[in-house]
Amino acid sequence: MNILSQIYPSRHNQKSLNRLVVRKLIDGDYKSDVHHLLRNIELDKNNKDVEIFVLQEEKNNHIIGVGCVLFKLTKKHRIGVIGEIYNVHIYKSVNIKKKNEFIEEIADFAIEQGCYACTLEKGYLGCIRYETN
Repeated sequence: MNILSQIYPSRHNQKSLNRLVVRKLIDGDYKSDVHHLLRNIELDKNNKDVEIFVLQEEKNNHIIGVGCVLFKLTKKHRIGVIGEIYNVHIYKSVNIKKKNEFIEEIADFAIEQGCYACTLEKGYLGCIRYETN
């Protein structure tokens, strides 16, 4: 999986530059100060067919987004596994380019895991939910 490492001005200190990274959710994330983001994925964390990702500021390890991808078998166009991205929650302060790159990273992961396609549940606007900081 490629790591998203674009330059992004942090909302906490506009003079410093902060990189964003995409990684899988770990148990330690539940002990962080972002329970309001993580409560949105509570039902997904125990599903073996779902991978959960976080968008995190590299400098201060602040989580600013979460998203899920569901791996499911389909017979619609051909038999195989597709990835369905859903339940994406991101702070409103994150710009649209970074939101799109986060979704692209999740899709790239699904393709690398053998999915022949990756889609957004309910389209782009239905998939993303915005959180206040």
